[in-house]
Amino acid sequence: MQRLSLQSARPLIRGHKPLAASRLSTTARSRNQAQHLPPKLPYGTENGLGEFMSESTLTEVATVYQKGLLDRLSDLTKETPQASQSVLQNVISFAQDRSKALEFNYASQALNNSFFLDMLKPPEQSSQSQKSEENSNAAEEPLYGHEKELMEYPYLKQRIELSFGSLAGLKSTFGAAGMGMFGSGWVWLVADNTGDLAVVATYGSGTMLIRSREQKGLQPNVLGENRTATQSATPSAFHTRSNNFSRFEEFGGTSSSPVSGSNMRFPLDPNPITPSRSMSLKAATNALARGNDERTGVGYDLIPLLTCSIHEHCWLRDHGVWGKKDYLTNYWSVVDWRKLGSTYERLFGAPRKYGA
Repeated sequence: MQRLSLQSARPLIRGHKPLAASRLSTTARSRNQAQHLPPKLPYGTENGLGEFMSESTLTEVATVYQKGLLDRLSDLTKETPQASQSVLQNVISFAQDRSKALEFNYASQALNNSFFLDMLKPPEQSSQSQKSEENSNAAEEPLYGHEKELMEYPYLKQRIELSFGSLAGLKSTFGAAGMGMFGSGWVWLVADNTGDLAVVATYGSGTMLIRSREQKGLQPNVLGENRTATQSATPSAFHTRSNNFSRFEEFGGTSSSPVSGSNMRFPLDPNPITPSRSMSLKAATNALARGNDERTGVGYDLIPLLTCSIHEHCWLRDHGVWGKKDYLTNYWSVVDWRKLGSTYERLFGAPRKYGA
């Protein structure tokens, strides 16, 4: 069967309906047409995201780009069994079919972009770049953006310090991963089954978002997607292998080792169609550095907690051609630490003593 190119991935000519289309029921046709709705964010775009993204850039990323991905995905899946599936199910369906590379790329990009935006929120007007009163001691790190919220989640704060040395260490590792990427992709903060943290990068449309998103406390709907599509998911599609922490198999496997030079054994690449690479530049050497242990699950599965888009359209307008560093720095001013903290502590429970 001839593959569709980017240019040919367009709706059929108006007035021409193939035989299969004429046999679709009114209900099925309505369901397919309603698969994707106008994008809705948990915050407005009118004021942008502080110094991270202007109003125009946020609108471009959250509305124009996201809608374009979903529209093209809908064009390619029209009058197929995947037309009534959620975007998440589309990623699962297309992940291991090399003849569906274009469909996978659109679905995976829409999934990643939605997760990226969902973990952000506008900065507070009065404290975008100021030290908090509680953190006025010069020996302490200044709190940036919504970082004061991290203090409400001592277990996450503890694990950041165990894995990266400090919050500044996490930012440095995360930023270095993004700066080290030559080309587009995504930088992720991930946790393994024990809660240990690492920074991972995926290239192109590679994704870390696997397994049941609802079970992990993450927004089950993709930005711009009709909720009914997600609710119609087949339960078996979200079945976990042996626990509720695996996210990889549904998208075709896992990434390669997040620790450079280690001998970890991971299953398949998270994106078997387009090149993808994973890395952790420093720290995150607790459970991950010990390698995979199939008996305990240590280091075997990675759970995405947040991601940052490494695509020029996200920073070019506001920060310039060489503005990736400023873009990555300002990213931390809009991270929703309350959402991240509540998700992490719901997954991994109460705090434990250092070294436990």
